[in-house]
Amino acid sequence: MLTSGATLDDVKRYLGHSSISVTSDIYGHLVEGRSAEVAGGIERAIRSKR
Repeated sequence: MLTSGATLDDVKRYLGHSSISVTSDIYGHLVEGRSAEVAGGIERAIRSKR
């Protein structure tokens, strides 16, 4: 789910985890590598607004 764009909160709700920290502890490593991708998207959005 995470690799196809779902958020940790989406996964939490789908799997019925009691808290986001449970989901993050289990699957957080899958989203850590996306930091550069997310930052690039934010940068592109800011530049397009100028």
